[in-house]
Amino acid sequence: MFGPFSHLQYRPCPECGASVASEEMEAHACDVERWLDYQMFQLRDEVASFDDEVVRFLDSPHGRFELWYAERQRLDPAA
Repeated sequence: MFGPFSHLQYRPCPECGASVASEEMEAHACDVERWLDYQMFQLRDEVASFDDEVVRFLDSPHGRFELWYAERQRLDPAA
């Protein structure tokens, strides 16, 4: 019914997600805070799963060794 959307008046910036007039897209400069918020939004699933991944690692043999070694290094003043 509307055909391709190439004639849209506004498009989202691929870097910061801001709605920018199509004719101003090339001159658009991303706001640093908006860019950071958008990047964090894009990574929300990874950020949300970080705690679970750390717990899984620390429950593994390698993770348990790292915990033991870190505690040993912390308590050994000669290290």
